[in-house]
Amino acid sequence: MRPIRLELENFTIFRGRHSVDFSGLRFFIIQGRTGAGKTSLIDAMCYALFGKVPRHGDRRDLHEHLISKGTDHMRVFLEFSVRDKRYAIERAVRKGRGEVRFWEGNKLKNVKANELPELVKRVLGVDYDTFTKVILLPQGQFDRFLKPERPQQRREVLNKLLGVDALIEKMAELIRETKRQIENRLESITASLRELSFATKGELERVGKEIALLEKDLNLLEQEKKKLQERLNIASHRDRLQEELTECQRQLTELLKKAEEMEQLERELQVMEELSSYAPYVESFKSLSQREEQEIKEIKSLREKLAKLSHQREQFQIQLEKYRQEWERLGEYDVQIEQLTKELERLKNALEKHRERNQKLKELENVEEEIKTLEEEIRNLTERIDRGENYIKELKEKIEDLEGKQRRLLELNPIKIKLDEVRRERESLELLKKEKELLEAQLEEIRKDIKEKENSLIRFHVEHIRAHLKEGDLCPVCGNVITQLPPAEPSENFETIKRELDKLKALESEKLEKKARIESELFALEEKERELRQLLNEWEGEERFEEEYRELQRSQAELEESKRKLKQAEEKLENLKKELSTKRERLSTSEGKREKLQTLIKEIEEHLAIEGFWEVKEQNIREKQIQLKTLKDRRDMIRNNYTAISEQLRNVELEEKKVQTALSERERNIQSLKEEKERIAKNLEPAIKKFGLGTVQELEKLIKPKEYIERLKQELEDYKRNVALLKEKEQRLKEELK
Repeated sequence: MRPIRLELENFTIFRGRHSVDFSGLRFFIIQGRTGAGKTSLIDAMCYALFGKVPRHGDRRDLHEHLISKGTDHMRVFLEFSVRDKRYAIERAVRKGRGEVRFWEGNKLKNVKANELPELVKRVLGVDYDTFTKVILLPQGQFDRFLKPERPQQRREVLNKLLGVDALIEKMAELIRETKRQIENRLESITASLRELSFATKGELERVGKEIALLEKDLNLLEQEKKKLQERLNIASHRDRLQEELTECQRQLTELLKKAEEMEQLERELQVMEELSSYAPYVESFKSLSQREEQEIKEIKSLREKLAKLSHQREQFQIQLEKYRQEWERLGEYDVQIEQLTKELERLKNALEKHRERNQKLKELENVEEEIKTLEEEIRNLTERIDRGENYIKELKEKIEDLEGKQRRLLELNPIKIKLDEVRRERESLELLKKEKELLEAQLEEIRKDIKEKENSLIRFHVEHIRAHLKEGDLCPVCGNVITQLPPAEPSENFETIKRELDKLKALESEKLEKKARIESELFALEEKERELRQLLNEWEGEERFEEEYRELQRSQAELEESKRKLKQAEEKLENLKKELSTKRERLSTSEGKREKLQTLIKEIEEHLAIEGFWEVKEQNIREKQIQLKTLKDRRDMIRNNYTAISEQLRNVELEEKKVQTALSERERNIQSLKEEKERIAKNLEPAIKKFGLGTVQELEKLIKPKEYIERLKQELEDYKRNVALLKEKEQRLKEELK
């Protein structure tokens, strides 16, 4: 990769717009003091290519660390070439949102941000990790390389930076694969040599001549192929350059069609930039006009409000005169209300005592009913407790009997285990007997084979002796002269006979050992049967023992059930006793409550007799309450209305004065705003006359926001840059095509 041009805007310490041109350099050094931004230039290239930088890694808030302090946007543009083909990448962040653009040649590609890393990897031939290890040495690694803590550390760092470990692994795999290919080729050659081992010398010479002729033809064909391939490469390169030139000219034509439009845009930008100096005056004039309109609306509203307040003041004065006579008679109302209140209080007290007496009588009746119910419940609980104690006594006796049976069951458990073990092994006994019979039959067959092999061995020795005798020799058996030798008989090889005989004897020994082991197991099983019969003498057989054992097991379940019932019964009895104690406490409390209620009822009756209100009707109280309420309502209505109207009248008069003051203030403000507008309009007269406008409002329409102007300038600059790039590329392609 070769950098051509780098543009920065608000990237780390590079505040504002900056550009670095590498196009005329074949070798360069970035030099400067500490903090001057050398590393930031390298970071900018890495960020443009991969969207991240080594010193910040994969941080989620990466942009916050890269954007210059005090700015809200950032832009990095990198133009570079790979194998004489140009590319460009632009990354920008505006208002927290990232934007990415990618050019191949002068053609803008539609590429998403998440697709760009893979595209850059295909173009450069390396990914981010390899780029930062091999091409861009990260900060901190260089010092570790020059000053290692131990000699081996330099090699470790170098291997890590250059990816040598992965390279060694790949080379090892390549060596293994090459070794396999060589071995396969060697095997093929060896097979071919084996096939040629029977060829004659004349045949080999003929084949050698044919091979020499074929190799000569092959060399001629290879040379012709090389020439044709070179011509094909030149033609392909020419066609590719022609296609690039055609595409470049097409793009350039499309851009030049917009030349007049861009020139018009450039003129408009000049006007916009010139008018932008008048923007503060126009903004002030606009603000003053808005304030003037608002003041006019406020004056209109205040005048309407003043007329309304004047009408309200007159109405309140009429109402206040209406309530004045009633206000002077409020003392008479207070005396009547006080008398009615005292009389009503005595009636209420008497009625309350009657209600209290009736309530206590009802409570007394309920308490007596409760006492009767509690006495009945206590009798029932006492009877249930007696029955529960008898039931628990019976359960304890039953449990004691069942526990005796459990002790007997524990005594029989070893015999039961022995019986189960013998029953399981009885099946093995029959299998062992059958296996013993099979082994005896196999031993018989093996012994026959051994006998036959021993006879074969004797015949081999006889034949061996016969082979060394001739007619006229003495017989080694009888000592007579041999007149005629018996005919030779074919015999097996001695080693074969001996090997087979050894195998048969080893098999015989193995079978005998297995038979002895089976006989030992049979003896042990028969011994266990005898021991079991001795243990079962008491029960006259296994069935009687099993019957008693099952009976004892059932008693175990019954014992557990009886214990569970005993525990439940004891808990229930304890609850009944607690409930009985609670009922007795409640009975004692209810009896005390009954005595207290009787005393209170007697005191209330004595009080009513003294006061003389033995009989009071609620109708009398309601009549007094209605009369009292009517007087109070009338008094409160007069007092409240008179006070409220007086207060409202004062508030209206105060509000009327405030509105008059505010109205005068607004009228003075309008006069000041008009004078200020006239002063600003004089400052705007040169611009209005220069551009042939009639009013400030027309001038305001021509003034554009700064962001809008900057965006148009960026579009114009991009257009000019793209035209220059395309013209440069067109010239380069034409020269190369020549």
